[in-house]
Amino acid sequence: LSPEEVRNIRESYGLSQRAFAKLLGIGEASIARYETGALPEKSLSNMIMLLKDPKNMEKLLEKNEEALTPREKIRLLRRLEEIKGDDEENAVKIPKELYNLLEDKAKKEGKSTDKFIEEILRKVI
Repeated sequence: LSPEEVRNIRESYGLSQRAFAKLLGIGEASIARYETGALPEKSLSNMIMLLKDPKNMEKLLEKNEEALTPREKIRLLRRLEEIKGDDEENAVKIPKELYNLLEDKAKKEGKSTDKFIEEILRKVI
């Protein structure tokens, strides 16, 4: 996990170093050090990496919501909603029957449905 990745993940949610540290249950100085080159412990590094996925950030917020001020919490919730909106804008709707066929075929190949559909689209494009 590079210093840039730590900063990018934190900034993608609009969090200050202080708020991010509180949410992770560590000191603010630790985040500042990680963003300037110090290496976090493996478990913390993995946890921060998982926060690239907004669903994981939502889970962390649910578990540690008391760590943030009401203002910080509202700001983070708004940002998570924005991110969801961005994802929905990129979604493609297909008929349920077709989706079920693709889902079955993906399972037979041992792949996730999303990954399978993405592979098909990449071949066509």
